[in-house]
Order: sequence, then C-alpha cells, then structure tokens
Amino acid sequence: MSWNEREDTRKLREAGKRWVEEQGFWLWATCQYVDGSLVSDRRCIRDAQYFFNMLDREVLCRQLIREGIRLPRLVFLETGKSRENTHFHYFIMGYEWEQYSSIRDVSKYFWESSILQARDCVVQDNMSSRDNRSGYPWKELQKRDDKVLMTECCYLPSVT
Repeated sequence: MSWNEREDTRKLREAGKRWVEEQGFWLWATCQYVDGSLVSDRRCIRDAQYFFNMLDREVLCRQLIREGIRLPRLVFLETGKSRENTHFHYFIMGYEWEQYSSIRDVSKYFWESSILQARDCVVQDNMSSRDNRSGYPWKELQKRDDKVLMTECCYLPSVT
C-alpha cells in the first residue's frame, strides 16, 4: 500500500471517529459468538438485524415502529486480530432518557437468549469523554474499500 493510500485511510478513520462522536450515543456494546470463526459476515448481519428488530420492538412504541423509526445506532462488523473472530460492536441511544436502562438491560438479554451460538453482549456507558470509544470500530479499516460499517443495521434519524 502506498503512502497516499495509508494517509487517505488514516484520514477516513479520523473522520469516522469525529462523525461517531458528533452523534452523542449513550451506550457502546460488543456482541460476540461462542466461536466467531464459524460465523460468516452474512450470518452476523442477519443475526444483528434480527437482534435490533427485537430491541426496537421492546423499547419503542408500536406507532414509531410503523412509521419506520428505530433506535438511533451505528453498527460495526469486526473480525478481530485473527481476522476469524466475527462479532459486532454498536453505538446506540434512545429518544427519552428512560430508555437508557431498558436498552442496556434488554440488549444483553435478547442477544444471549435469542441468537444461536451467542456468547455475550457487553453493554457499557458511552456518555463521559473518558468512556468515548468512537474511534475503536474504525481500527479494522485498513484500506479504503474495507467494510466496517454494517449499513444494513444502522439507523440515524433524518435531520430537517
């Protein structure tokens, strides 16, 4: 990889970090499998879509779901240092402060009880500056065409 390509990728990671920081997500989570080496990217995306559908239905009212509104979130596919440990990370928040604890508690329960071969879901606060993990999921972006953001699972409300 040329110096220009490395520099472009570094700039892209920095821009991604700033973009995530600007969203102000309340929580950061990691969802892992018993053996991530047996999980394809496709299956991970499908599991994440199912997981977030359940989470949205539990936390949000039915009317919002019918209108296509979901919990604001960014979801990142990761394979770890070995490049064989498929799992995902996500940033998430609600619309009302009362949803904070519900999202935190229900996330762990739904992942661990509803997803085949799920190991654990660790949900952590992301509110203070020392807890902000906005750059972490971009570390696997090594070249411009690497896919790290699972756009199939992300939702950001439109700003008007």
